[in-house]
Amino acid sequence: MILKIGILNFIFSISTWKTQTILYQNKENKNLKVEFQMLDIGFAGYDKREVEIHYFTDWFYTFKPRKENYEPSKWDIINKEVNELNLVY
Repeated sequence: MILKIGILNFIFSISTWKTQTILYQNKENKNLKVEFQMLDIGFAGYDKREVEIHYFTDWFYTFKPRKENYEPSKWDIINKEVNELNLVY
């Protein structure tokens, strides 16, 4: 019984990356965006990353780490707050 509860707690506590801010949107492809995301890792705080996401639909997308040497002329600055973690600051 204790083993079952421990496994279930682990399975249901798995968190996903949440978008906090949409930073950039590609000028040529509006479905390609650069987002700042955070992951709640419990007592240790939050993990952070910036990724380039290509949305095919709202539920289907691909992502890759953001390149350091990207061309700024191909991107519009958006800076739209999404705050999916509902952080108060």
